[in-house]
Amino acid sequence: HVELIKKYMPRIKSYSKLKTDWTINMNEIAKEFASFMGWTAQEYNKFKASGIAHNFQKEICGGMYENINWNAIPGRALNLLINGKFLENHGLVDSYTKWLEKQPVAKYTGYVYELANAFNASRHRLPLYKKFTLDKQFQSLIETAQADGKIKENVWCALDTSGSMTWGALDGKTTALDICMSLGIFFSTLNQGAFHKNVIMFDNTSRIKQLNGSFTDMMSQIPMNAWGGTNFQSVVNEI
Repeated sequence: HVELIKKYMPRIKSYSKLKTDWTINMNEIAKEFASFMGWTAQEYNKFKASGIAHNFQKEICGGMYENINWNAIPGRALNLLINGKFLENHGLVDSYTKWLEKQPVAKYTGYVYELANAFNASRHRLPLYKKFTLDKQFQSLIETAQADGKIKENVWCALDTSGSMTWGALDGKTTALDICMSLGIFFSTLNQGAFHKNVIMFDNTSRIKQLNGSFTDMMSQIPMNAWGGTNFQSVVNEI
């Protein structure tokens, strides 16, 4: 936490660099921090610069790709790296893949639907390093939920796959169907017994689906399209 605080603390700048209301306000906040700690501006800036949470950004900006410590990269930043061409453009695919293969999980603090979006973006061409990352980040979410200990029920997940689930997008790309499918995979994976990795999908009619494998395997087993009406009674009938 200390390293993240250092990263996001504003820096005390010279007046010549205060060009906007934002920079002026941030400068005042930084000075208040320094005053609270009893530090000079130089001592304050030295403390901020000693942070290591953003070392990977410094190394990338400096072109020192061989020095990147993959363990030090936050989960969301890791997603940005694998969803672009960064690894391929800088010859880092092998280095990253070898590191990832040794990790039981990959850090992640986002939502499961964001992993689903990342998978869908590469559904027809999923590089091995991206598959490994999404699978291990999903496993991180599962282990976090299991450690939390609050989700103990064994609930059969009914997934609405009717056409209306694709209308509109929350952030320009995420539909209700994306969230529905990804949460269905998440909760069914947490289930034990008969409902482990098992879901029931419904529109006009219902279909039971037994899933298997990793997160990306399960994502490929559920069709990410929707049609038909919303007939929940068909779920009751199927049961």
